[in-house]
Amino acid sequence: MQITGTLEDIIYQNEDSHYLVGVMDFEGNPLTVVGPGYGLKVGDKVALEGAYAFHEIYGEQFKFTTYQVNLPTDHESILRFLSSGAIKGIGPVTAEKIVDTFGVDTLDMMNYNPEALLKIPGIGKSKLRDITLSYQEVVGHTQTMMFLQSLKLGPSLISRVIKKYGHKAKEIISQNPYRLYEDIDGIGFRRADEIAGILGVERHSGFRMRSFIRFHLEEAANQGHTFIRYEKGVEDLARSLGIEADLVEEQIREMVLGGQLYQKEDRLYLAAVYIAEAKSGAKLMAVNTYGAMKDVNEALIDELLSRFQKEEQILLNPLQQEAVKSAVKNKVTVITGGPGTGKTTIVKAILSLTDHFDLKVHLGAPTGRAAKRLKEATQVEARTIHRLLEYQYREDLDLLFFNRNEENPLKGDLVIIDEFSMVDIHLFNHLLQGVDLESRLVLIGDIDQLPAIGPGNILEDIIRSGYFSTVRLKDIYRQGAHSTIALSAHEINQGRMPLENHRDGDFFLIASKNQEKILSQVVSLLTHRLKEYYGMDPVLDIQVITPMKGGTLGTHHLNEVLQEALNPLEGQDQMIFRNKVFRQGDKVMQFKNNYNLRFLDIDTHIEGEGIFNGELGIIQQVNQTTQRMVVLFDGYKEVAFEPQDLGDLDLAYAVTIHKSQGSEFRGVIIPLSYLPPQMISRNLIYTAVTRGKDLVVIVGDTHYLELMVRDEHRPRRNSGLIYQLRAFESLET
Repeated sequence: MQITGTLEDIIYQNEDSHYLVGVMDFEGNPLTVVGPGYGLKVGDKVALEGAYAFHEIYGEQFKFTTYQVNLPTDHESILRFLSSGAIKGIGPVTAEKIVDTFGVDTLDMMNYNPEALLKIPGIGKSKLRDITLSYQEVVGHTQTMMFLQSLKLGPSLISRVIKKYGHKAKEIISQNPYRLYEDIDGIGFRRADEIAGILGVERHSGFRMRSFIRFHLEEAANQGHTFIRYEKGVEDLARSLGIEADLVEEQIREMVLGGQLYQKEDRLYLAAVYIAEAKSGAKLMAVNTYGAMKDVNEALIDELLSRFQKEEQILLNPLQQEAVKSAVKNKVTVITGGPGTGKTTIVKAILSLTDHFDLKVHLGAPTGRAAKRLKEATQVEARTIHRLLEYQYREDLDLLFFNRNEENPLKGDLVIIDEFSMVDIHLFNHLLQGVDLESRLVLIGDIDQLPAIGPGNILEDIIRSGYFSTVRLKDIYRQGAHSTIALSAHEINQGRMPLENHRDGDFFLIASKNQEKILSQVVSLLTHRLKEYYGMDPVLDIQVITPMKGGTLGTHHLNEVLQEALNPLEGQDQMIFRNKVFRQGDKVMQFKNNYNLRFLDIDTHIEGEGIFNGELGIIQQVNQTTQRMVVLFDGYKEVAFEPQDLGDLDLAYAVTIHKSQGSEFRGVIIPLSYLPPQMISRNLIYTAVTRGKDLVVIVGDTHYLELMVRDEHRPRRNSGLIYQLRAFESLET
């Protein structure tokens, strides 16, 4: 619905998101209005589009999503507008002189004949220039907002566009609306294409074709590919664009010449991806062949290993011993194996040896949770790769860079990276550029898990190349007398059904074909059974992991149901943001890297920066009026979220299997029912099962579980690191 009135007061307005809380004179009564108020000022006559809402504390409000500003037309309103202080050079006294002189024609005069203001005593040429520029900026705010609203952009996107383009937004977008796709986070090609249609851009314009080619390659990267095959790519692009193949090739040539794309033999890359891949291959080979910073006394290794085993009261098998020896002897070592094969024990053994040889070691992992787990297991400081490389983000340039690079590498003798299967080509490139040529590098991961969400299949390419010392761990060591999680994961990996429902075991299967019954079982497990029998906190200790986002058993619906079951609205604060309901006590996940978000370490009271994709937290405070929220991540990082950052948060009672990568939870519940063919994947269910530390419960249709377990098809990625590595072999010969 739409209401009209005059904005009497602005109680609060966020500088970045422009979220506004104000008071409007509506039909002679004050009304609290909240919404995106870019450019609004006291005295504006506005038409607000939105709906009424009732806040428990602040009472009735009108929440608006769009607005229109009508410039004042009567003597009193014009005087109030000019006296508001919004226009530089015009105060209350000068405003009264201007309105007394020009009356209701004042604003027309300021629009079309501002020089007439020179008639007013006290206004000279210099002051006129200030007034004119300020007035144009104030009016331009409104015009920009109207233009962006006409393109059907929402408040958050409008805020981002204005932040990027400022007063030139209309000019830039009108000239090439596909700039929005290139420049504005949250506007994809499809959305930019819709806007181009609104503005009447030709379907076969060069802007559109080049933008679509980039979009096609970025979509391939989102599916894990670093490149597409040239001929098939041209064919697919021509068909999608509805043009001749030679026109596509012409545009590709232009983009190659312009440095946007790179073609290598029959592989077509986004230039940034190719550069990352080429630099990674070159640096990895260089590290492998370069001499070590410090040599080790190899004659002592066996003795030190024996001492470690005696102190820890364990017995390393031959492959585990080989892995430890390789890590301190070779420049690059890869260690791969499933859960329960002793990867963490190997890291502890490596650290024991490096301590004796006085080697400085850096421990890292792709995610905060993986780094935290590594630190807890080894009692040695471990950091995310981003923090290991001392990342910095320049918001003004929208640029991420690392202080540790080729000019300023990490000072140390050995770098160990855990959960390496999660590392994509971009992060791998940054890691290698920050590693000293003389350092040793140990990469630890499970090749049977899902590959990285980003482009590349790095771990597999490195192993397949055959150039680097690689140890495949096979033997499984039970974590407890009745532990079947690791054994079941091994069975799944071999294409056999898991070992479930052993008495006092830790791996269970509850069979059901009905999705509503599966959902009911999940709720019952969380609210009663696991909590009572295992003493697990349903929010902090247990994670629901599901293959999909949509459907009855997808993350969207599961989170709604589990929020009501585990954190019902019973007096605590809640807020609604873009149709998402957030409550104090809710479990949430950050699903995009935000390098500028500041946090307070509540244990040390030291401030830090950066919250990353996949980090889990609990909401501590919410404020519906200001749209602010405080979240505690990982039990110690307190973050105050402003409205512009809330779009990257979501409920996390249930997460997708992909989002669970690199994490470990005391208990895991996996609801399983109908899956589309592309989701029937052995490494998908294997990854889900291996997230559980003490308990795994699969609830669902055993038919689909068996289909996933029996699936031998491993989707191949176009990952070109192996080509880069093999290129050095041809150079050597």
